[in-house]
Amino acid sequence: MSFLSRIFGRVPAVAEIDVPATAAALKDGTAQVVDCRMEREWSSGHIKGSTLIPLGSIESHLNELDRERPVIVVCRSGHRSSIAARQLISAGFVDVKSMKGGINAWSRTGNTLVSS
Repeated sequence: MSFLSRIFGRVPAVAEIDVPATAAALKDGTAQVVDCRMEREWSSGHIKGSTLIPLGSIESHLNELDRERPVIVVCRSGHRSSIAARQLISAGFVDVKSMKGGINAWSRTGNTLVSS
């Protein structure tokens, strides 16, 4: 056990998913996509069909997510989504992934964003 693990406890591993696999999961409805950015970031452009739950409020919105369906967490670049995914895993969600590269990667690959 590492020094940090002894101090902070076990940090759950987070699997990553790429943009094409995320787009496919959205298209066939198998996964729920959680955008963990701030509301102003969300308003400027987000993935259609995603749900806004800012990183700081993940734990107070767990009841809004279906524990039986896979969860894909996104942010701007992939950093915050990894943190949010760890929170979901720690809360008992089993199939949780962080989208690699975040909204930046989504846009770079030609996928569209919607704005509120």
